[in-house]
Amino acid sequence: MPLPIDPRLPRDHTSLTDLTELATLANCDREPIHIPGAIQPHGALLGIDAAGTIRFVSENSEALLGLPPRQLLGNSITDLLVAESAYELARRLGQLRGDLRLCLPLQLAGRRFDTAMHRSGALTLLEIEPAAPRARDELDHETLLQALVRFQQPRTLAELAALASEVFRELTGYDRVMVYRFDPDDNGEVLAEQRRDDLESFAGLHYPATDIPAQARALYLRGRLRMIGDIEYTPVPLIPRADPAGKRPLDLGVAWLRSVSPIHIEYLRNMGVRATLVLSLVCNGRLWGLISCHHYSPRLLPQKDRQRCEAIAQALANQIAAVEQGEALRARAELQVAQRRLLDAAAAAPPDQLVQTLVAQGDSLLAAVRATGAAIALDGHGGHVGAVPGPDILRRLALWLDSMALRGPYACSSLAAELPWATELRAVAAGLLALPLTDAGGDYLLWFRPEVLETVTWGGQPGKELRVEPDGVRLSPRKSFEQWQQIVQLRCEPWGPLEIESAVVLQRLADIAARKRLACR
Repeated sequence: MPLPIDPRLPRDHTSLTDLTELATLANCDREPIHIPGAIQPHGALLGIDAAGTIRFVSENSEALLGLPPRQLLGNSITDLLVAESAYELARRLGQLRGDLRLCLPLQLAGRRFDTAMHRSGALTLLEIEPAAPRARDELDHETLLQALVRFQQPRTLAELAALASEVFRELTGYDRVMVYRFDPDDNGEVLAEQRRDDLESFAGLHYPATDIPAQARALYLRGRLRMIGDIEYTPVPLIPRADPAGKRPLDLGVAWLRSVSPIHIEYLRNMGVRATLVLSLVCNGRLWGLISCHHYSPRLLPQKDRQRCEAIAQALANQIAAVEQGEALRARAELQVAQRRLLDAAAAAPPDQLVQTLVAQGDSLLAAVRATGAAIALDGHGGHVGAVPGPDILRRLALWLDSMALRGPYACSSLAAELPWATELRAVAAGLLALPLTDAGGDYLLWFRPEVLETVTWGGQPGKELRVEPDGVRLSPRKSFEQWQQIVQLRCEPWGPLEIESAVVLQRLADIAARKRLACR
């Protein structure tokens, strides 16, 4: 249904920006994708309660299990199982915790199936699919072991991403496999890919956060794998649509068979993609990125293969965290050398020579936060090293910082975004990292970085297509994925967590200055 124009906005003053924001909230970011009330048709779903009674069933149960929904609802799951399968199911049910998924083969209604199970509220969901050939399982078990060993070899993130795209294409056989990383603003970048020779490359392309909205990212944290076997599928409804007791739809957020958003299906159709497999890369509890696999014809991966892909993706995420931690440790060690030199020199400086002493440690003063210029103002003394703005601009910046009553470091990667007049500073001071040295105001250690022009290549112009219809406006996935370049100006290389941390350490300079002040009294 199209989104009606917000009555709070005068009809003749409603801007396209206003409409876009409203449409985004209505049919994208708020879409309840975890409760679609339907599944994909390559499997059947049963929802059982703690007593084993079937409370939910998919409409296609007769096609897969040979039993229509009316013969399943209200009956016990054990009525469908041979004794051995009933025992194994009961044993596995006791092992389920949280969103944990377990896979097991079951003899169900006299036929062999691959079954995945997980909790959904008070129910256990059984996702039932035709059994896959066992020979394939044995082959992929060896591939799994090889992948785990290979991930230990790279020392850089770029090398690891390239290897991961290669490993997952070997493992899954999809036409294109990408390693996709989220930035702090939830935009995505394709770090590496392996693809069919006739396909254009997506490596290095950026994609806006709206392509994977917030609730989809939240689901990727819960369920670490999502597969669409064929985007042209017809969704299979669940019976009943909602729990008769709680009147709530069944939460399918972790289900492999979950029917996906029509908006996402339209997005994939616009790309020409027919089937997908997406694996979450979760590092230290945070959604770092995705392994995104595309196929240009229908493709289904058996349950056992999916389970192994999840395990390999988690091993990859652990290795990503280890590589990033190693890089951070090496970078932190370099900054700590500069910090120690500055603090030692300041501690040994005569009370009236503190500023001059720090300026004399110019290389360390810049290296401590990887700046290109630094200026100090303390107790009426001043000095600078490297490229900095002129004295009048420094005083103007100090007054602006005074107005914020800082109690710790302040980092800004685009001064022009905060102070329009700072556009003229781009060659020397596009970005600022400020450290207050007293509570009185006017006394600061200021670090600067120049503008770094950056060309960001997007996989299509950011934003979804807006359609204005007679009764309102509707947002739909964009149809164009042609590369679109954006020149980012008036920004420095962003101050990272390590540089901010280094500035926090250097707040000890304020304590040193205070002690020297007392010594002079």
